Amino acid sequence: MPENQRRLAGCINFLFSSQLFISICAAAFYCAGFKLQLGALNGLSVLRVVLVFAGTLAVYNITGFVMRFGIVSLARWLKKRTALMLAGALLVLAVLVFLPIQMLDWKEICYLGMLGLVSFLYNFPADLELPAPPLRSVPLIKIVLIAFVWANLGAVYPAVSMDEMLGWKNFFYFLTFFSFIFSITLPFDIRDYYKDEKARLLTFPRFIGIRKTKQLSIVAWLCFSLFSFLVSVSLWKIIVLSLFGIPLLLFSSPRHSHLYYTGLVDGLILLLSVLLLLN
Repeated sequence: MPENQRRLAGCINFLFSSQLFISICAAAFYCAGFKLQLGALNGLSVLRVVLVFAGTLAVYNITGFVMRFGIVSLARWLKKRTALMLAGALLVLAVLVFLPIQMLDWKEICYLGMLGLVSFLYNFPADLELPAPPLRSVPLIKIVLIAFVWANLGAVYPAVSMDEMLGWKNFFYFLTFFSFIFSITLPFDIRDYYKDEKARLLTFPRFIGIRKTKQLSIVAWLCFSLFSFLVSVSLWKIIVLSLFGIPLLLFSSPRHSHLYYTGLVDGLILLLSVLLLLN
């Protein structure tokens, strides 16, 4: 492989393995939810966007590592990192600690803390002795928890951050984003079919089969499309997103590469965000 191609492949791999891409998606998702609800980006706090990005980066990296290797291995890994990587980790930690203290009231801090706690408890390390098992061991709850956190990020947090009163509109925004995330997360269960089978984790593909899981994903996508129309998302945006999204859902398979899911399927979050940010 030529040197230029090798460098490009290395950059692409770093973008996804470092969780930078999904963090960018989360920040864009928050901005899109803000614009959808408030009609414009006036009043959008750049610092809150940075906070969402840093929080997602921290949660995905920490829970991903702990889920694979355990919390004891995480401590050993940190000891072996370079000064540059440790400096980056400390910078993210500083953002997550000092930004909320400086700019958020206690209600918003508690709300974000709840979302962070759900995210961490879902992948809580199995090598710690706890009176109760991690949340992910509860049958079929894996996707529900992921959709719950992301739907809050796009539908509820924009209103909370602006101190807006929550009402029925927010409920429909929540259903819109929940059904979208639920739909595009089901393929990840298909990807992890054999790993979840080995771990004896009951997921939708193991419960109803891969084929019916794809059908459920399409049903959730149709619900998302209906809710999107009800909350005044332009029909052409729904159609464009569906032209990309539905084939990706239908062709999901345990045999596809990691990039198919972390790049293309997760990329639907970014595509939705960009479409919602357009006038």
